[in-house]
Amino acid sequence: MDPAPLFLSTVAELEQRVESRVEYDILAISRLLRFLLSDEQPLVHHVNRAHRLRLRFQCTQPYILSIPGLPMPTTVSSQDGFDPETSIPGNLRVEVDLAGLLGQVVAIHEGRKLSVLDVIKYEAQVAGGVHAGEPRDAPAAALHEMNADYRIGGYTPSLRQLQAIGRVVLRGLTELRERVAAEGSSP
Repeated sequence: MDPAPLFLSTVAELEQRVESRVEYDILAISRLLRFLLSDEQPLVHHVNRAHRLRLRFQCTQPYILSIPGLPMPTTVSSQDGFDPETSIPGNLRVEVDLAGLLGQVVAIHEGRKLSVLDVIKYEAQVAGGVHAGEPRDAPAAALHEMNADYRIGGYTPSLRQLQAIGRVVLRGLTELRERVAAEGSSP
């Protein structure tokens, strides 16, 4: 399939799934984010070659991580606070490139900082978004442990986190999506 319509279809599917309350739909966000952003050759890079846009993503950093001298919490997950549109006042709004987005800390468990990429990989490769399996690294083990102990709105923290990540990604890809659609590719 041509990358342009594949990109448009993937982004349209992501848009639908971030609004869903069905657990399977939320889990599928990990597959879409992995395909778009973090595979060996991310689809977004392939499509953006022709446009050369400087992709930027607006997200927030939890205020609890920015207070000097404050001890690190045992467990915290930013959830909707990662998305500036649904964040509480006090979280620091930042603009990052794709690498910065993937590296943003969205959770902490037992002293381990967990990034957007850690959440995407865990949900895609352990929780079943692409493959169901066992944790194979320290971030996945920490997410697995945190998910065994907590629920947020009926979901595990890392699964629930995917919705805010997805919304941030969608807004960051708006200009690229519009340019690709203007070329006449349709989802």
